[in-house]
Amino acid sequence: MKVHVVLLLLFLSPILLKAQCIEGNCLNGKGTYEFPEGGKYIGEFKKGQLTGNGEMHFKDGDIYYGQWIDNQRTGKGKMKFANGDVYLGKWENNIMNGKGRMVYANRDYYDGIWVKGIPQGEGKFMFRDGEYYEGSFVNGLFDGRGIFYYKDGKRFEGFWKDGKRDGKGRLYKDSKTLQTGEWQAGIYIE
Repeated sequence: MKVHVVLLLLFLSPILLKAQCIEGNCLNGKGTYEFPEGGKYIGEFKKGQLTGNGEMHFKDGDIYYGQWIDNQRTGKGKMKFANGDVYLGKWENNIMNGKGRMVYANRDYYDGIWVKGIPQGEGKFMFRDGEYYEGSFVNGLFDGRGIFYYKDGKRFEGFWKDGKRDGKGRLYKDSKTLQTGEWQAGIYIE
């Protein structure tokens, strides 16, 4: 009996998907599919799955334009978040993963490597006031070797931990060294 129910569901799943298709071919082709809980997908389908290029309007106001594989945002894509943030870059299994750029609603941006939805690895964070950091990120924070450029012309080259100067580094103004030494949790110690 269990096998018959599973076979029936497998047989009916494309039909059930078709029942929500409001335009085109939502099985193998291009179509528009409305989800019962809200949201709408306009794009390519393969075997009843969102596969190919498509546009998803989520019920919370987010909009994704890009590549899909088996109902997952995978490949290149652009997400416009309802809060005004915009991400353009690589996706893997619905998560920002790989090279990408997030422009935040306040006009700050991060351009670099993303791992599981978090800036991780080499990247650049630009603040809207013109200051910026180039270097290593861990869990979305400046961490490892990096350079911070201040709007007054100074720059700090050295090590960071949890978003603060931590380890050896140098503070410069133009080409002149102002301070060389060791920092700990953002505080100069020698």
